[in-house]
Amino acid sequence: MQKIEKEQERKRNFCLVLYPDCPEHNELITRIACNEYNFDYAGICHDKDITDEGDPKKPHYHFVVHLNNACTRSALAKNLGIEERLVQDCKDYKGALMYLVHYKNQDKAQYSADLVFGSLSEKVRELTAKPNETMACLIILDLLDSIDSKITFSGFMRLCCARGLYSTFRRNNNFFIQAVFEHNSKFER
Repeated sequence: MQKIEKEQERKRNFCLVLYPDCPEHNELITRIACNEYNFDYAGICHDKDITDEGDPKKPHYHFVVHLNNACTRSALAKNLGIEERLVQDCKDYKGALMYLVHYKNQDKAQYSADLVFGSLSEKVRELTAKPNETMACLIILDLLDSIDSKITFSGFMRLCCARGLYSTFRRNNNFFIQAVFEHNSKFER
């Protein structure tokens, strides 16, 4: 059996980058938004991105596309009437959806999930509704501050687990051991 070349692999998920200052891209953005292609998608305009040198990037649209029938990158590009370089394989579907708002990419401009449009926009909102690591740590610290007595480390861990914060608690447990120690020292006589 001959191996299929990477360029000929048929897939269902792709990422697109389109520039609204290009008339062909602008027309395609409109056709996608009007669901002319009958595929599921989520899109957003990135108009606050900055280059590594600190200069503003020109506005561009990111799309994550989920097709009903698998096809190759080149076939999708041809069907959409764009250069193949503007179509990328989507290696991590959920990650690509979260990237639309730069979720967990704090060094990049942050976009509201409310700006995402398309049939997959609700999926983006679901994926990004969870607090990021920083917010989860602050929630855990607020939880600890709300306790008005000493608490065991295992008891505090149970409280965090009950609130769905175990993964953040686990990844930062050395920090939280110290936080519980400091908390408990306030109640020593």
